[in-house]
Amino acid sequence: MEDSSAGLVAAQCYTLIEMYLVNVSRLNAAFMHLGQAVRAAYGLGLHRTDLVANFTPLERRIRERFCKAVRVLDVYLSATLGRPLMTCQSRNTVTVTNYSPTVDMCII
Repeated sequence: MEDSSAGLVAAQCYTLIEMYLVNVSRLNAAFMHLGQAVRAAYGLGLHRTDLVANFTPLERRIRERFCKAVRVLDVYLSATLGRPLMTCQSRNTVTVTNYSPTVDMCII
């Protein structure tokens, strides 16, 4: 496995650029940068639950929070621009008692 810390930082940078573009009302450009962040996240395997054991608890938390942030931004931009989602829910939420996607996405 290659060093994923540099890739995670790059993906986070795409997301920061995207957040800036949303705040200056450049939604189409933000959507393009979000696409890069999503592809970088998929490339790092952030959507895979079987890789969790390979990371320290801190790295796991950072990766999970980043994945949630990308998901929230994707849902927001897709709804705002009327475009399809680029991400999908990859965690098993059926077994969690009293699971609320709204609360889950807000705990970033």
